[in-house]
Amino acid sequence: MSKSPKSRSPHPTGPSRRSLIGGLVGLVLVAVLALLPRLGVFGSGPQLGGAFTLTDHHGKTVTQKSYADKLRVMFFGYTYCPDICPGDLATLGQAYDLLAPEEQAQVALLFVSVDPDRDTPSVLASYVAAFSPAITGLVGTPEQLEKIKKAFNVIARKSDPNNPDSTIDHSALFYLCDRDGNVVRVLPHGASAAVLVEAVRAQLTATP
Repeated sequence: MSKSPKSRSPHPTGPSRRSLIGGLVGLVLVAVLALLPRLGVFGSGPQLGGAFTLTDHHGKTVTQKSYADKLRVMFFGYTYCPDICPGDLATLGQAYDLLAPEEQAQVALLFVSVDPDRDTPSVLASYVAAFSPAITGLVGTPEQLEKIKKAFNVIARKSDPNNPDSTIDHSALFYLCDRDGNVVRVLPHGASAAVLVEAVRAQLTATP
């Protein structure tokens, strides 16, 4: 079963838990509204997703082609996130456990860090292992991360740019990608493991 890692407290100079959660909720809503037209909800628009080059938690360079034989569930966050990321990654691990082995073999779970200053491959390795051995942590240079954030329309910014220990306000969405790396469905923060499983199985059925 998936488990949550030991909790990490926000830096004492950062915002209060209540203000942080309020800000994150606002960012999630902004991100969802930004995504709707691009996903064709209000009409046609450019597809989310696409090419990227990052480093996985083993220190290996990977691209979108590294996962070409699998569906992908991607989530953007960082290891020092006080509550949003741990909760959603735990759900992601639980959803994977609910899949049959033959389904698991066709799915890659990717956690992309938006905190390259603190999230080294080794930090990511210990972090994702606490949720599921199936989750791969990914990080890159600031330039590489800007490219993938733009491709997925991800919002991420430090609450205090002058504080190296600052929390990062970021959108919290699950991106389900097809085998070509294009986003086929976006699920919100707080989506249940059952909802994630349903979305994955629907896509597996649609593209055997």
